[in-house]
Amino acid sequence: MTALTEYGFKPADVEFLLTVQNLENNPTDYDNTDPGKAPANVSAIREETSLTKSQVAYRAREGENGRGFAEDDMGLLRVHPPTVQSGAFGPRSVELTDKGRKVISEIRAERSGSAGGDSGATSAEINELEQQISELQNDLENISESLETIQRSRMGAIDSEMADRLTASLRLFPRHQFILSEILGLDMEELAEAGDLDTVDKDELRREVLETLAGEGELESGELDDDDLNSVLED
Repeated sequence: MTALTEYGFKPADVEFLLTVQNLENNPTDYDNTDPGKAPANVSAIREETSLTKSQVAYRAREGENGRGFAEDDMGLLRVHPPTVQSGAFGPRSVELTDKGRKVISEIRAERSGSAGGDSGATSAEINELEQQISELQNDLENISESLETIQRSRMGAIDSEMADRLTASLRLFPRHQFILSEILGLDMEELAEAGDLDTVDKDELRREVLETLAGEGELESGELDDDDLNSVLED
């Protein structure tokens, strides 16, 4: 577990603590570091961070109303109350404990490692991802081309061979309709409403067709038995 996750630090917490350390290490490089018992007073911290006055005060305070950085809680900071200067109270100040310096060193190491890319992807992993992206792009292009072909085709997604067969069937359909209804005398509407035909229905339909073909010849209507029907079908 890292320091950031162990203490649940937020970005404002990290900015505050790092600024405290910077002020302690180089007090002459900053303004307003003289007032207070320690260089890292709330005025100097406020000026060197993006935090608001209340955010700084919250983190530089002891007890229940503070962030919990003080010695009686996390033990990261030693809090100094305001001192009287020229008849007025100066700013509250803080300084890091040994534990606080250790935690900040861990934070800096973690941030340096993330910035250095030690935990990032390797070149091989990046190349593999680029290859996968390239393959996905090719697949998308192929899909797009197929969709355009389907949109241009009057048969949609049906391939050319199946489309030719369907076209031929459609051309023959009116002739089949004419032969079945006009020549063979079948009631196409009744046949369509019959739904799926079982074996008995098919045999009966065959009988009607054969009797129609026979007309007034040797096979008269109703004179075909099953043996005659099978014999004709085999021929």
